[in-house]
Amino acid sequence: MMENLGLVTLDWDSASEKVSFAEFPLKGLERVLNTILPDERLGKIDDWEYMDDTEILKKLELDRFASNVIYAITDISYVKNVGVFEIQLQDFKKFTTMYFNEYRECFFSGCDVILILPHDNAIFFVHHSVELFFYRLPLSR
Repeated sequence: MMENLGLVTLDWDSASEKVSFAEFPLKGLERVLNTILPDERLGKIDDWEYMDDTEILKKLELDRFASNVIYAITDISYVKNVGVFEIQLQDFKKFTTMYFNEYRECFFSGCDVILILPHDNAIFFVHHSVELFFYRLPLSR
């Protein structure tokens, strides 16, 4: 069912070729982001555990930051060795809805979620505490 979307899953090497951060590895990027001050702290989503993914997605106001393709890294990227999800912005809401059916967990499950917006030179980091951070590329320490 997810194949009906403009969705591609990329292994870590292929994703790293498409989305390069020079000295920062794509796999394990959340560890790097935890050591860098964000360009913008967007706050915390209260009571997120009582919301579904579409409600959380509305709160993110992703349209404010993204204009095209999104590369998403979730817990499933590691646990099931799926790699990186490449999805078009217009399909992202549908993707987060279908994610649960495919993987049996919410997209925003209380684990770190990284949304890389290469055409917008930005990273949107949803920390496992559901605090939202925005980074401009290139990253620097």
